[in-house]
Amino acid sequence: MSKSADENASISMSSDNDDEVQTSKSEDDVPISTSDDGVLTWTSMEEEYHKYKEKMEREFVEWNKSTRYSSYDLLVYESLKFHSLTVDWSSEPWPKVVYGNSAGWGYAILSLADIDFCTHKVKRTQNIVLGGHRQVGKARFMPKNHNIVGAKRFGGAEEVLVFDCAVLEDEEYHDDYDPHDPELRLIGEGDVGRGLAWDPLREGFILSASFDDNISLWDLSALPHQQKTLPPIHVYKAGQGKVIEDVQWHCKHRDIFGFVGPDCGLVILDSRSKKTRLSFLVDQELRSLSFNPYNEWIVATGCGEGTVDIYDMRMKLRKFFTLSNHERDVIQVEWDPNHENILASASDDGKVILWDLNRIGSVESYKYLEGDDKNVHPELLFSHGGHRHWIRDISWYKNEPWVISSVAMDTTLQVWKIAESVLDRDHNDIDETTSDGSSSCSN
Repeated sequence: MSKSADENASISMSSDNDDEVQTSKSEDDVPISTSDDGVLTWTSMEEEYHKYKEKMEREFVEWNKSTRYSSYDLLVYESLKFHSLTVDWSSEPWPKVVYGNSAGWGYAILSLADIDFCTHKVKRTQNIVLGGHRQVGKARFMPKNHNIVGAKRFGGAEEVLVFDCAVLEDEEYHDDYDPHDPELRLIGEGDVGRGLAWDPLREGFILSASFDDNISLWDLSALPHQQKTLPPIHVYKAGQGKVIEDVQWHCKHRDIFGFVGPDCGLVILDSRSKKTRLSFLVDQELRSLSFNPYNEWIVATGCGEGTVDIYDMRMKLRKFFTLSNHERDVIQVEWDPNHENILASASDDGKVILWDLNRIGSVESYKYLEGDDKNVHPELLFSHGGHRHWIRDISWYKNEPWVISSVAMDTTLQVWKIAESVLDRDHNDIDETTSDGSSSCSN
C-alpha cells in the first residue's frame, strides 16, 4: 500500500474511483444452534458457547505445542486477578502499560505496569482505584502527555475520569482499595459506552462515545479554575438512539474523527462544521475502526461477521477490500504505528491477526478471489493464538517495532513480538517506515 500522493490534501466527499470492490470470504463460520423450529434459545446459546470454548481450548493447546517457542522473539505472559477489558501503551521512552483490574468485591482498578523485555517480567508500579462496583471499560494514555490517563467504567451515566499518574507516583504502591480522587471528571450525555479516544495532534482534546447515540467532546484547557468537573464543549448525535461502538480521531487532520456502530455504519465527521463529512452505509454490524497513521485516506473497520473492511475515503460509500479469516466478531482493529501496510485485528475467536496489505493484488490473492484455493489468505501475515478466550483489546508499542499487547477474558495480559524468522519470509513486503528493528534489550 503506497502513501498518498498529496500528504497535505484535505479530505473531501468526492470520488472519482469506481474500481470493483474486492472481497474474500471465509468458509470457517461456526453455525449458531437453534431449536427444532429454528428459534434461537438460551439453551442452544449456552451449548454453542461451550462448544466454541472447547474449540478455543484445543487451538490454544496446539499453539502451545507447535508455535509458542518458534514464532516469537518476545512473549510475556502475565496472569491477572481479574480479566481486563482494556490495555494501552504509554508514550514514555520505557515500556509501560495500563490495563483494567478489579478488587474481589468489584472495585474498578487501573493498574500501571512496567514491561521488561529482557527478563520477560511485568512489574506493577501503580494501582489507581476508580471506586464503584463497576468494571474498567476503557483506559487510554494521552498521546501528548504520558502522565495523563483517561478511563471509563461500564454501567451508569457517561463519565470519563482523568488521572495524573505523576501526582499519584508519590503515593506508595499498595493493594488496598480506597478510591483515588481523579484530577477531572468529564461529564457526558447518555449511558456509558466503550468508545474513548484522545486527539493525537492536540493536547487535552478527548472524545467519548455512549451506547445511545451520543459522542461527547471535551477540551481540558477549557476547565474553569479550581473546578473538578467539566461538561463537553459539544455533543454529536448519531441519531435515533443508534448504538456507537467505537470512536477515533484522524491521525493527520486534527478536526476530523470517525465512529462506527451496529446500525449507523461508518461515519466521518469534521468537528469544525459539526456536520457529517462522509458516511459509509454497510449491511453488517461494525465494532471498531482505525485510521491509517501514514495514508490519510485509508481507514479500517472491524465487523460483527468476523471480517475486517478497508475503506479508501476517496471511494465514496465503498470499501475496496475485505480481510477474512476470523470466525467471530472483530472487536478491535489498529494500524501498526511503524509500518504503513500492517494492520492488527482482535476477535471473539481468541485470535489476534496481523495483516499485510502489500499482499493485496498478489497472484495468490487473485487465485483466492477466483476460487482456486479457499484456504489461501495471502494478506494474513501472522495469527497469535496465545489466548484461551475472547480478546478484549490490543495495543501496539510505538517505540519497539512489532511489539503488541493483548488482553482477553482468560485473565491474561500478553506482550509479544513475532520472530524475525517469520518476518524474513516476507521481508520484501514490509514497509520499514520508521524503525531499524533494533531490540530495546541492547540499549
